[in-house]
Amino acid sequence: MDEAVEVFHLLTETAGKKEVRQARRQKGKVRNRYYFLTVLVTVVIFTVIGLRIKGILNLKSIKGVFQLVKRVDVVVNSIAILPIRNITGNPQDNYFCEGISEDLIFRLSRVNDVYVHPLEDVLALGRTSTTPEGIRKALGVKYLVLGSLQHISDSLSIQLELFETKSGDRLYSERYCCYNKERFSLLSKVSQDLLFQIVGRVSGESKAALAAHSSSNIIANDLYLQARQAQRQAVSWNEQTQMIKLYESAVSADSSFALARAYLAVAYASCYDEWTGDTLWIRKAKAQAEKAVALAPDLPEAYFALGKVMTASGNYIGVRRHTIKR
Repeated sequence: MDEAVEVFHLLTETAGKKEVRQARRQKGKVRNRYYFLTVLVTVVIFTVIGLRIKGILNLKSIKGVFQLVKRVDVVVNSIAILPIRNITGNPQDNYFCEGISEDLIFRLSRVNDVYVHPLEDVLALGRTSTTPEGIRKALGVKYLVLGSLQHISDSLSIQLELFETKSGDRLYSERYCCYNKERFSLLSKVSQDLLFQIVGRVSGESKAALAAHSSSNIIANDLYLQARQAQRQAVSWNEQTQMIKLYESAVSADSSFALARAYLAVAYASCYDEWTGDTLWIRKAKAQAEKAVALAPDLPEAYFALGKVMTASGNYIGVRRHTIKR
């Protein structure tokens, strides 16, 4: 007849410490795997949201998913936009040059016919790959945009060149001039010209996508551009707080600036997740992210911010619920 027997394992002090350490390491491995899995799932979920917003992904059928894979596989209109060179000589224009590059990337990335590398990918290359051939090897893109900026008093002069990376041929070159207050309409025209050179057409839908979510408030936009550059470079708490002040000022100057609110939410979440652990930051982040989504329901960056907030606070169930609602 079977009978349950209680079994004990007697450990010496040394062996006990060893097994405790082994148990902790094993627990840490499991925790790390769980953390990696949850982060991966969160990223996938919010990537799907962004793709649904752009109309690329149709989740009503499995066929839609395979269509997405096929589409990504055959995308040939890939492009890298290098940071605009500052030829004025004024260091205060550096953020503006970087900001113009990011603005063009943001506009073009909203068009379904084009894939544009994020500015972070391009900046990571440094100065080692600035030729069409070098960019093609590093990023595998078909097109490359190079440019320079001259900023004198209240006027801007932007020289842009479009290259085909395989042949190195220059396909397009144009100089754009305007007053500083007119730069928003200018950037809209520049992005339309580049899109036309790449895909051969600019539809009404594309024009609307190119013009969306940029603030026409000069002060708000300048503060936002400064904050974006600071966010990429911040490595200390002081730099982090200075960057946040720039975002807060941008939002104060234009309360409907959803893009600035989204990145402000990311900055707040980082204060909680990477710096202080103070829940005040995560509450502020959540408020900004939700406001960004309310202001711009078709803005992927707003959902990225909300995902960052929920991930930082460990609210993975909330991520899933929000995704289902959307």
